[in-house]
This record gives sequence, structure tokens and C-alpha cells, in this order.
Amino acid sequence: MVKVNAKIIFYFLFFSSFFLAAAPLDNIPTNSWIYDAIDYLKTIGYITSIPASSKPWTRQEIISLLKEANISKSYNNNQAGFYINRLLSEFADELMLDLKTAKRTPMLKIDYGYGNIFFNLYGQIFHSKFPNYWLTPYGENLFPNNQTLTSGFLINLDNNSKFSLFHRSELTFYNKKIYDTTDAGFFHIPGLRVMESSNILTYDIKEAYLSLPIYFLTLEFGRDYLYFGPAYRSSVILSDIAPSFDQIQLRVSSNNYKALWFVSALSPWNYYHRFLSGQRFEVNLGKYLRFGGTMLVVYSFDSLQTKGFWGYLNPLLPIYEEVANTGHDDNFLIGFDLVAYLKQLKIYGQLMLDNYEFNQRPERPPNCYGLTFGVYLPIKQFAIRTEYSKITRYTYYHRIYHIAYTNYSVPLGHSLGPDADEFFIRFEYYPIEKLQVNLVGCWQRRGDGNRGDLANKTWEQNDMRPETFPSGIVEKIRFIGPEFHFYPRFDIQFSAGLYFNNNEIDNFIKIAYRI
Repeated sequence: MVKVNAKIIFYFLFFSSFFLAAAPLDNIPTNSWIYDAIDYLKTIGYITSIPASSKPWTRQEIISLLKEANISKSYNNNQAGFYINRLLSEFADELMLDLKTAKRTPMLKIDYGYGNIFFNLYGQIFHSKFPNYWLTPYGENLFPNNQTLTSGFLINLDNNSKFSLFHRSELTFYNKKIYDTTDAGFFHIPGLRVMESSNILTYDIKEAYLSLPIYFLTLEFGRDYLYFGPAYRSSVILSDIAPSFDQIQLRVSSNNYKALWFVSALSPWNYYHRFLSGQRFEVNLGKYLRFGGTMLVVYSFDSLQTKGFWGYLNPLLPIYEEVANTGHDDNFLIGFDLVAYLKQLKIYGQLMLDNYEFNQRPERPPNCYGLTFGVYLPIKQFAIRTEYSKITRYTYYHRIYHIAYTNYSVPLGHSLGPDADEFFIRFEYYPIEKLQVNLVGCWQRRGDGNRGDLANKTWEQNDMRPETFPSGIVEKIRFIGPEFHFYPRFDIQFSAGLYFNNNEIDNFIKIAYRI
């Protein structure tokens, strides 16, 4: 036993720059194509269970859905074939499939008697002139002409997945020199938790966590992303555009329900320590509806405003109702969402209330909210996706700066931020199985409360509450254009887009690969 432990420690240290993802407890990254694939197969009727509205999912959850779907059966359109073949290649080992075509194989696999250790390498080359379209949790849209190498490792001690130890890092080279900034999140690159090296290089640990199954529960602690709600572009209550959370998480899930509790440390504000606690539950309402609810609060033990600090650290003690409307000044948010799967049609909506008070007083901040409505309609070779989101002024921010709903100066909710709205539409076409052609349109409005520093986005007692939305429009963005995505293999992607943005022409090129 001592010998095995020594080997594990050796592998952990020596191979810390390699990557693997092939264990049932491993989480699927929140921006993975796998979510789109499952969403499509569910909407057209291949899957009967309703998938969870929160992310990430584990590989085991995907495997359960794939076994239910019997995706090896025949299909009658290119889009279904595209997703099915990619999923079969990705999960061939777990599904025990002997594929003649390409499947996911590790760069290196080590057998040590009690289980396996696998290693793989990921990377991408990304160029973009238009930063407002695809917002991902990995900072791809922040700087043009970047080259990113993603690496890491996974250790799974036995074939029964007694636990999973996961690590993923990104090494990014920037085409132009970049500079750190000092703000409420201290010294870092805007939108990231790290500082640069020689103005051209960053190394950022994106995810690093340990998952332990305990009967029907799963305990996870480490660094990971979370995404709550069914919205496609960005969740209004908890999105994944900000840096990942350093957290302790407890969850339970089945085909009909899911519950999750977590406590996370956020970036500091000056010398104030800040924390985020949250609870999320989802349940099926019949065969076609799934309802979700979320409660979140930002607080600080350095602040005299927080009066129930230790209760927030207990994930099984829902003290949110206790502090709401009782004079506590913690930043409290609550959200509800609903997904309906009709015949080849998905309809969803989400509502988030920020610091909502029933007995509002003039000296208190105005009630703030964010909402999203969307429709997804796949029809054989075609699909239409449309979504509208609105976030009122002061949402995510607070009259007390250090408990704003942010992490490293990035809102934890919708990527638009406060005092803005957006209408998004995309027409998808699959002329052949490995090619996707899209026509994308997006209209955004940003008000006066969407710009400037924290002081401009935070409510002050002498503020005049805006009567119009957005309040004093200062920016309008309209763009439309084609996109092309080609997948010669399930692990290689070539993408390009050309957008007509107001009076300019913008573009993006992306090459992603896995070895």
C-alpha cells in the first residue's frame, strides 16, 4: 500500500502538465459542445429524461442519458448524425464500444495494479476582432491573436471511481503586450485572476478539484465553474464568464431532480474578504417540464453588515429567508427558471431578483431583476435558436461596494452586466454531417449604468431612480453575419465568422484540437 501511494505522489508531481478526462466523476466543462448535443437529442425526442438545467454535468450523467437514448439506432438527418457520431467517439470507452472510427484515446495510460492514470493534451489557436459575441469562461474573447495550450491530468484510483482528482491549466501567449490592472479585485489581468509574465504570457489554473462519492451524495472541493439555469447565451443569476470558484460543494442528482449546495471564496475588495454561498434545486414537473430555483448571497466577515456569517457556511441551513427583509445588508439574490420540452420545441425562461424588498423605503436601493426568455426549434437539417435577456440598472451591484456580485471585477450573472438588454437569434444548417453553417444576428443596448467603474454601477442614496430602460442609452451594438464550423474529427474543430457590426466588419478564426 505504501508503494502504491508513493507512485501516486510521483505521478501527480511529474505529470502535472498533462491532461486527461475519462472518468465517470469528471465534470464536463460548462462551455463544452456536449451540452448542445444533448440539448438537440432531447428536443428531437431521442432522450426521454429531462437533462439538468445547471452545469457542469459529470461524465456519468452523460453516459446515463446516452444509454437511455440508444443513439446507435439509425438517424434521418445530418445534424443528428453529427452529434451522435461525436458522442460515440467521446464516450466509446465508457459505453464499451469498439469503434473503427476515431475515438478518444489518451496520450499516455499508466496501469499500476489498482486502476489507471491517463494523460492527454489540449490546445487551441484563437483570433478575434469581435469580443461581444461568444463569451466563454476561458477568456478567449478578451485579446486578439492568442495561442492557448490547455493541459492537466486526472487520477482515478480504481475502475469503480472511488474518487476523481482533476486538474486543468491554461498557458496563453498574447500577440500584443498586455498589462495588469489594480482594481477592486487587486492586481490581475482584467477578467482573469492571474498576473502576466513579461507582458505576453499568462498561466492560469482553470479547474482543480477532488470529487468524492458518499452514498447518494457527491462531495467536491477545489476550483470549478458553475452555471445555473437553462439560458443559452448567459445565465442571469450565475454564469461562467467570471473566473472559476474556489469552493466546497455538496450535490445529489437523479433523472428527476438535482440539488446543490456550495460555499465559495470570491476575490477580495481592497482588504475585505468576500464569500458567496448558494443553494440550487431542480425537479421535474411531469414528463415535459423542469423547474429550478436558486438562492445566492455575497457577504464578508470583515463587514459589520453581515450578521449571519457562520450560518452561510452551513450548506444544509437555508438562512437566506432569515436575513431577507430583516435589515441585513448582505447582497441577496433569488432566481427561478422553467424549461418546457414540447414536440421538437424547447421553451425556457429565467427570472432573477436582486435585493428584492416588499416594504421598500426611499433610502433603500431599488428592486433589481434580470430575465431571459428563449426558444430552440430543430427541424431536421435546420435549427433556430432565439433568446432575449434584460438586466435592470444596479443589478449585481450593491450600495456597499465590497459585497457586489462580482469576482475579479466580472459580474457573476449575465455577461451584459446591469442596465442592458440583448436579442440574439441564430439559424443553423448542416449541409453535410461534419459541417455547420450559421447565420447569426445580435442586438444589444447598454445604458449609462452599464459603463464606468464600480461607483457608477452602484446605487447611492441620492441617486435619481431611472424611469426609462436602458437609462440614457450610450451604446448600441447590432451585428449579423455567417459562421462556418468544420469538424473533420470529433477532437478537431475549424471555425470562422464574418460579422457586419454597425459600420464595421469584424471576424473571428478558431482552431481547436486535442491530442
